[in-house]
Amino acid sequence: MPQKDYKKIMEEKNKQIKNEEKLNESRIHKMRVIKDRKRVEMEYLDAIKRQMGYWKGQIDTTDPKDADRYNELKSNIESEKEHMKQVQKELNRINEEIKVQIKR
Repeated sequence: MPQKDYKKIMEEKNKQIKNEEKLNESRIHKMRVIKDRKRVEMEYLDAIKRQMGYWKGQIDTTDPKDADRYNELKSNIESEKEHMKQVQKELNRINEEIKVQIKR
């Protein structure tokens, strides 16, 4: 095999290796970003649950005769339930994204 052909082959091989390394680094970075998003969503979900506990505690201590306050607290709880559903949807989507990245 002539020396020129060997050099070309080795150059192409080195380019291929570098490209594969870049691709791998990119995948690793993408997984880190996805997992960071998941961590943030989990923290947010935890905060929503704590807030819901607060609203429920407020209902227990609210005077039953104070209908306005009671209705406001009920509304707040319903709002938090909606937030929980949205965050859970996002977490499910992130989990699917993680599965796709793992399969690659």
